[in-house]
Order: sequence, then structure tokens, then C-alpha cells
Amino acid sequence: MPCRNRILMVDDDRDIRESVRCLLLRQGYGVKTAASLDQAVAQLRSNAFDLLIVDGVLPDGSGLDLLERMQNGGMNCCPVVFLSANSSVQDLDSAWRHGALFYFAKPMRPAVLMDAVAYLLEDLSAEEMSRIQAELTMSPDVYFSGERAACSS
Repeated sequence: MPCRNRILMVDDDRDIRESVRCLLLRQGYGVKTAASLDQAVAQLRSNAFDLLIVDGVLPDGSGLDLLERMQNGGMNCCPVVFLSANSSVQDLDSAWRHGALFYFAKPMRPAVLMDAVAYLLEDLSAEEMSRIQAELTMSPDVYFSGERAACSS
């Protein structure tokens, strides 16, 4: 099965990184992974991605640092799903200001994360879009900007 879209998954937690990678591969997505800010920057400089899934805390910086580098460093812009174990209003606001379209409080539910990926990347029917929007809006661990825009730069 050919890859539909290329996704970069950035998380220093190997278990989360690999579980999400496996879920995405099963759905037919092409996936690269990174465990740190520096690894993610290297991936973004050498590859084009359709989606970035990034953890808020990395061993050598933060997910917000990565988003800033993307905006200021001439790297390819793509939709962003932000993950955080330290969810707060300040983190959420910062993620929105840096272009994240989804903010997931960890631990996230795999099915809901896959819905967010499909919402951002797939050509869905109006009925399927409505179903996903309703599920994402009702989910207590997901904050959703309501947009599908690729980036705001």
C-alpha cells in the first residue's frame, strides 16, 4: 500500500513514539520519528512532511521551540498536533499562537488521535467531517482549533 501522507512524530518517550508510529503505519501513512528537538529539526530540514505530531517537552528543548524554529527557520510548514502531559491554559495558548491545530493532553486516546490525523489530512465526506468534529469537540482531553489550515505563516 503506497503512503498517503508523510508524518513526523516527535516524542522523547519511546513507547508513545513507537505506538503512534505503528498506528499511523497501519493507516497507510508514511512516518518518520524523532526523539529530540535536534533530531526533529534535522528531519524537517531534509524531508517534507504533511503533518507534525510533537510532544511539549523534549530532552533538548520543547515542542514550542520546534514550532518557533519552523516559523523562523525557513522549514516547510505543515499542520501541527501538539501533545502535552503538562496541559495548562498557558501551554494551550502558546501552542495555538505557534500554529498548532490540535492540542492533546496525555495520555491521549489512540482512536481520537487518528481521527485528528484523518481530519487534517484526508479528503473526508461532509458526514465524516461532522462526526469527527463532534467527537473531537466532546473529548475532554483534546482541544481543537476548528480549522484545517496547513499553517499560519
